[in-house]
Amino acid sequence: RRADLPDAAALARVTGSPGPSRSSGLSDAERAALDAVEALGPATWSAMLADLIAIPSVTGTAAEGEAQRWVADRLESLGCEVDHWQIDLPTLTADPEFPGMEAPREEAWGTVGVLRGGAGGDGSGDAVPVLAFQGHTDVVPPGDLAQWHGDPFVARVEGDVMFGRGACDMKAGIAAAAFASSSVSYGPSVRASPSSSSDSPSVRNQRPAPPPSIVNRSPTDT
Repeated sequence: RRADLPDAAALARVTGSPGPSRSSGLSDAERAALDAVEALGPATWSAMLADLIAIPSVTGTAAEGEAQRWVADRLESLGCEVDHWQIDLPTLTADPEFPGMEAPREEAWGTVGVLRGGAGGDGSGDAVPVLAFQGHTDVVPPGDLAQWHGDPFVARVEGDVMFGRGACDMKAGIAAAAFASSSVSYGPSVRASPSSSSDSPSVRNQRPAPPPSIVNRSPTDT
C-alpha cells in the first residue's frame, strides 16, 4: 500500500466496533457473521477503502481498468472464483436497453467473484450463490483541486470519517462488499463494472445470470 495512506489507528476509527447494543437480538447465523467481521479486525475494511481510493479511476480513463483489477485481485485473495473479462463494447452499446455512457471508453472491464459456501441442496457441495453484491468502480472527476484539503486520491481521516474522491460513490460499497464476502459462508458473489453499464442487461448477459438477491450499495441508484 502507499506510504501516504492513513495509519492503522486512523483506519480503526472509521469502522469502530459494533458493540453489544448492535449485536443483541441477532440469530446464530447473524452473530457468527458479526464475529467473523470482528475477527478480521476493525481496520481491514477501511484499509481496503483507502487502497481503492488511491486508484484515480475517473470515468473513461485507463485507471478504471486498474480499479477493476484491484477488485479481481482482492476477490482472489479471499478465495473467490474470479471472472475478469474485457466487455464487448460494440455489442454492449448496440443493445437497445443500454443506458449510455457518461464518457467515451475505448475499453471496459467486468469482474465477478464467487465465494462458494456450504453444500448444495443435493449435498453435492456445489451450492449456487444466493446473494450478489453489485457495484461500480469509476468515480467522477475531482473538479477544482483548490477546493480539496489535499490530494483527492489520498484517503484522509478526520475523526471517524474517511474523505477522498469516490469514498461515498461508491468505493466504500465495493470495499464493504468484499469485506462482507470474507465474513459469510453461504456463497455470495461480488459483481463490479463501469457505472454506466453496471445495471445494463447486456453486461449481465455476457456472463451467467446473477443470484436472485442483489445488494447494490451505490448511493445514487434507486
